[in-house]
Amino acid sequence: MAGVVCVGLALLLAGCSGQNGTTTHGVHLVKKGRLTVCTHLPYKPFEFTNKKRKVTGFDVDMMRLLAKKLDVKEKVISVAWSKVTSGAVFKANECDMAMGGATITPKRAQSVQFTKPYFDSTQAVITQTDSPVHNLADLKGKRLGVQTETTGKRYAESHQTKFGYKIIIFDDISLETAAVRSGRVAAGLSDNSALGPYVKNHPKTHIVERLDTGEHYGFIAAKNSANANKLIKMMNQVITQAQKDGTYKKLFKKWFGQAPGRVGS
Repeated sequence: MAGVVCVGLALLLAGCSGQNGTTTHGVHLVKKGRLTVCTHLPYKPFEFTNKKRKVTGFDVDMMRLLAKKLDVKEKVISVAWSKVTSGAVFKANECDMAMGGATITPKRAQSVQFTKPYFDSTQAVITQTDSPVHNLADLKGKRLGVQTETTGKRYAESHQTKFGYKIIIFDDISLETAAVRSGRVAAGLSDNSALGPYVKNHPKTHIVERLDTGEHYGFIAAKNSANANKLIKMMNQVITQAQKDGTYKKLFKKWFGQAPGRVGS
């Protein structure tokens, strides 16, 4: 993330010289020879570090298609999720695009712009398999884990008075699910698209309730930027083409073990 930052709008659009920026296919990239993508790790199976210490996942594979279209390699950088949704990473010239199973919302769209939807999601409640909790209504007086800066957190906050639980906030989903397994919280609330695959690999946990919030994921770029507009347009083309030629279906099957659709439903 270190490096010389271009000064002035004209230089930003034209691209920095040397190793600190380049222009390819009419698009300026913050680093020469690479598509720099910001996210917050881990968010399995969308983006996470595997046993070989390489960042991989469904989002990574999709973003790699854009990198290929640009004739560069992708580079994933992990940052605080709030820096992505606020657009701070783009203002700081840290990355070209961002990803992270990001739900498209009007509030976020005030700070960043999204591609067309590429994934349908909803919220889910996870507990230990021997838990007496079967839904949010059973959590009165109990602790509910959520991840910071997420739609799950906002959903939990908007229903807290009704159900009477205490919200415990975690920096990432791995800490949230670990707290469920250890009993630190009675349940966790997060995207079904992440919790569905998780419970398959952790048999002492299960999903007890799915909340049909009708969410859709999009990839992210800077707002009010002609250059970012080009990246969004190209990524939309990538998504459309992948859905037409079967690549999307293949990647979906690879990471979720099923045909495209609501995961775990």
